[in-house]
Amino acid sequence: MKTLLIITDGLWRPAGTERAVATLINMLGGDFKIIVAVPNSTEIFFDINEQFEIRSLEIGDVPPGMKKINWLINAIQKLSYMNQTIKPDFVLSTVYVFNIITSLIFKNSKNLLCEHINYHYHGKIRSIIRKFFYAKNNNAVICLTEKDKLLHENNGCRAIVITNAAPMITDVPPSEIRDKTILAVGRFEYQKGFDRLIDAFHLSGVYNHGWRLKIVGEGSLKENIKTRAQDIGVKDFIDFVGNTKDMASIYSKSSFFVMSSHFEAFPMVLLEAASYALPLISFDCETGPKEIIGDSGAGILIPQNDIKGLAEAIKLTSLDNAFRAEMSLKSEFIVNRYSPASIKKKWLKVLR
Repeated sequence: MKTLLIITDGLWRPAGTERAVATLINMLGGDFKIIVAVPNSTEIFFDINEQFEIRSLEIGDVPPGMKKINWLINAIQKLSYMNQTIKPDFVLSTVYVFNIITSLIFKNSKNLLCEHINYHYHGKIRSIIRKFFYAKNNNAVICLTEKDKLLHENNGCRAIVITNAAPMITDVPPSEIRDKTILAVGRFEYQKGFDRLIDAFHLSGVYNHGWRLKIVGEGSLKENIKTRAQDIGVKDFIDFVGNTKDMASIYSKSSFFVMSSHFEAFPMVLLEAASYALPLISFDCETGPKEIIGDSGAGILIPQNDIKGLAEAIKLTSLDNAFRAEMSLKSEFIVNRYSPASIKKKWLKVLR
C-alpha cells in the first residue's frame, strides 16, 4: 500500500480546510497508508472513520516577526526527517507555507499543493514566491475552481481541478424546511461579512413574521456584530451559537442557509447545507458559491455588496413556502455533483 503524507495546519478547528481534509481521509483511508503532519495539536474536530496516523511536528503556530525564521528552520528540519523516515509516495500540502517547504524538501515524491483560499489572497511578494516554487517538476497544484486552474497555469504550473466533496449525511435526516430559522455558519472575521448579513436581515423584516437568524461560530468580531444587531434593533431575533460538533441537528432544524462572505475559495459550508437539503443564498464571490450553486436552481446568487438584494432574497425565501420547497428539492443536484464517490475517482486518477 502506498503512503500518502498530508501536511496541514491542524485538524482541531471547526473550519472548511479541516472539514475537507477529514472528508479526504474518509474517502482515501482504505486505499492508502495516510499520515497527517500538523504543526502543533493532534486534536481532531471532525469525525474520521478510516484508519490514519497523525503526528505533531511540535513547532507551534507560525510566530510573528523575526521569530518566523527560526520557525521555518525548525519546520524544514522536522519535515526533512519525516521525508527520510517515511519516504512517502505522495505528499499533499494544504497551506501556503507548507506548500513552499514541500517543494523544497520532497524531491522523490509526487507533490500535490492545495490552497483553500482565494487565489488573490496573497500579496505581491508571496505571489512571486508561489509562482517560483509551485512550478517545480514534481508538483501539481490542486485547484478548487477552473478559474484558479487557469491562473496557476499562467504561472507555468501543472494544475488540476478537484473540488471538495459534499459530506456523507447518515446520522440525521435532511431538513423539512419548516422551522422559521435562517442559518449562517463561519468565523466572526471580516471575510464572512456578518455585518452585512445583520443589515440584510434587518431590511428583510422577516423577524416580524416569526423568523429568526442563527449564526454559528466564534471570532474576534463577534461582540462587534452583537453590538451592531443591538443598535439596529434585531438582536432579540438572532441566536449567536458558539462552535459545536452537533451541526447536524442545527442544519436539520433550519430552513435555508445564507452566506454573506466577501470572498471564498470553495466553501465546504455550502456543500454541507445542501447535503441537508437547505436552499442556499449567497453573495456572488469571485470564486466558490457560483461554482456550487451555478444553474442548479438550489440557490440564489446576489451581486457583491448588494445588501438590499440579499434582504429581498431572504424575504422571498422566508415567506414563499413553495419557492423554498422547490429549491430544497433541487439541492440534490449539488449533492450528486460533488458526491464523495465522484470526487474520489478524481483523486485516485491523480494518486497513481
